[in-house]
Amino acid sequence: IKKNYNQSIILVSLALILAGFTHLWNPIGFPVPNEDESIYLGRAVNFLNTLDVRDNSIGYDHPYFGQIFLAAFLGITGYQDFFSSPGHLNYEMIFLIPRIFMGILAIADTFLIFKIAELLYNRKVGFLAAILFAVTPTTWLTRWILLDSIQLPLILLSILFAVFSFRGTREGSKNNSKNILLVLLSGTLLGLSIFTKIPAIMIVPLVGYLI
Repeated sequence: IKKNYNQSIILVSLALILAGFTHLWNPIGFPVPNEDESIYLGRAVNFLNTLDVRDNSIGYDHPYFGQIFLAAFLGITGYQDFFSSPGHLNYEMIFLIPRIFMGILAIADTFLIFKIAELLYNRKVGFLAAILFAVTPTTWLTRWILLDSIQLPLILLSILFAVFSFRGTREGSKNNSKNILLVLLSGTLLGLSIFTKIPAIMIVPLVGYLI
């Protein structure tokens, strides 16, 4: 058991190191900032200043949890201090901290994918899935400050708790209260992902099937 545990730690560490390099290396230089990043970052800063989730310049286009979640992180890190001296404002630093946060979320995504695949199949499949996520070119989109980057870990956490519930039922677990808690956690996280961006509602059939 100890040998298997050590092997699991080594495999997931390799995947996380690779994901860290892929998603945290040169966060400002690649990809170049785009307009949507400015919109979502501006909404988060506006929420920090006014506690108003509305965007009067554009109107309603997405639910509000994404900007609240991002604003909470920015508030904890003292992000607003960058705006205390507008004359010496460093525009690279404005994007650096949020993009590092997106990179950390992507590393968390890698770990969650590893655990989901490991629980459903085996450790080797989990390692392969994590490595593919870490190096697949399309995942560089998670480096941008977008709602999708915030939404993805919520979806994966919801699926992970659903898998835990599924495994407990399949293995004949008699701890019904634990399974109910797992189902509630899965549903809550899925609800938060939908409250981040509505297309996450497409994951409802998958989570429902697992549960």
